[in-house]
Amino acid sequence: MSFFSCLVSVIFFPFAVLGVLIRYSLSLFGVCFSSRRMVAIFSRSAADDYEWLMTGLRSPMFSGLVAEPWPVSISNRDDRPFRDALRDCDFAILYHTKNRGRINIINVTDSLYDEELTSMASSIGRENVIVLVDDLEKSDYQERSRILEGQPDITIYARDLVLVSSNDKRQPQLLDRKLQDIRASISAGTRSSRGSDGSWTSVNLWNYLESMAVWVWSNIFRRGRGGELNQSFRRGGGGGELDQPLLD
Repeated sequence: MSFFSCLVSVIFFPFAVLGVLIRYSLSLFGVCFSSRRMVAIFSRSAADDYEWLMTGLRSPMFSGLVAEPWPVSISNRDDRPFRDALRDCDFAILYHTKNRGRINIINVTDSLYDEELTSMASSIGRENVIVLVDDLEKSDYQERSRILEGQPDITIYARDLVLVSSNDKRQPQLLDRKLQDIRASISAGTRSSRGSDGSWTSVNLWNYLESMAVWVWSNIFRRGRGGELNQSFRRGGGGGELDQPLLD
């Protein structure tokens, strides 16, 4: 590397650092938004039945983790809302209330959600699906084991089964524990890959500085002098001249 090239690199080093800082700031800004999960609540029940859940997901407990949740009605007549929501969300809560009469989610006669649950798992991944059964008399471990014994496919197509009793909803402390379980599942879920192009850790400061020096040399100094471009500045040891500074 010639003395002049070294001088150019030193002069433009602060600009290279500034470029990296801008890239890093934009990356953090993007993470702030992309890290919020898009949560949809799927059910054959009316949205009023799980208004408490919607309220919980909007509470400070889920701040920064969940964007505005939305209800999705499952209907045999029109599955477009279901398909559209699966395309838009990255975490799904399948809601069922015992007030409908039975806990018939999957594996049983007249199951309500066998097709929908399998579609959720195949679309966004089992790790991003939970099943919530509401309005139970009991929500303890024994009741959970009893349900899973008769409907084992829940564990195949969902990461967790959350049980909520009527008593849980009457006591804020107990309800908070259930919401904490839901929060843990959402946090542990796998986010959709955004690729590595936006990651500040992919920035190679020296390569960026080098490409900037090449661009300045070839577009400002070389054109005026008709000199030959130093091959040591060619990235990868070959290829054409750089059109502009690159930040990879």
